[in-house]
Amino acid sequence: MPRSPILATVAAALAAVLVATPGAPAATPQPPDCRLLVKLQEKEHALPQTALVARDPSGGLLSRTRSFTFGVRGPRAALGGLSRVEWALDGVTKHVDDRGPSFQWSGGFAGAQSIPAGDHTLKVTAVPKTGSPASVEFPLAATDCPFVEFQAFPARGPGKGATELSWDSAFQSDSGPPLTAVAARVERNIASALPAGVRGQTVGTLTVERPGKAAIKRRMRAPRNGGVLVREGALAVTLHPGVKEFLTVTGLPAGTQSVRVVLRGPGARLAHAQDPCRKALVRGILRAGTATASEVQGGSYAC
Repeated sequence: MPRSPILATVAAALAAVLVATPGAPAATPQPPDCRLLVKLQEKEHALPQTALVARDPSGGLLSRTRSFTFGVRGPRAALGGLSRVEWALDGVTKHVDDRGPSFQWSGGFAGAQSIPAGDHTLKVTAVPKTGSPASVEFPLAATDCPFVEFQAFPARGPGKGATELSWDSAFQSDSGPPLTAVAARVERNIASALPAGVRGQTVGTLTVERPGKAAIKRRMRAPRNGGVLVREGALAVTLHPGVKEFLTVTGLPAGTQSVRVVLRGPGARLAHAQDPCRKALVRGILRAGTATASEVQGGSYAC
């Protein structure tokens, strides 16, 4: 994974898009039929007749390759009035937290054995010290397929530091679908250009990883004409200066699951944050055949 420059804040996945939206109960993917999956945004479910909400950090789709923490949120006074919170999966109580004032249910990596793969209903019950319990139910799909991972660390400015972009079809796993192409798209505060002063110079590196095979590593050079930084057979890394989708990597070799592009030295002038004091956001696009997924990442520097 790329090494981050020192950032004041790094945005989590602020937006996520799937061509085929995951989470439908009848279509929850499982190995070996994993597809490009993007982590959904968290949801909050109101507990009736209280000021409390049950937090679902998975947004209804939980990957058992990652940790989870369900919780109950609300005003301090409302939380202080609780005796305990219970979580029941398909009618069976799985966890009770009676410690407060933060009521949570957490599970670990690599299996999260307390939630089997499949489609479930999760019921959250808040039991007050006095009065009647309040409950809410919501669907929860659990999969052993990992989510995609995109990381973006824009350079502080033209020629300052490095811009690092990486795409993985499966987070910390080699069970994702093979990637055929990836791209980077401007969401906010990103500039792309091909200045005359960098043409002909080495501007960074490309790394392509495939399970069970040696990584492909290539230097990228700014062309005298056009925007192709690497061309080797069908494989091409192309800069599209001034265009929203400013970088594309196409013609990836069979079995590709991870792609990393680093623009450093003169390359930091090709793509960088326009204003380092504002949040810079990049949408990473992953393509596996006809399937497409994307998520947004980025951050800002301390100013």
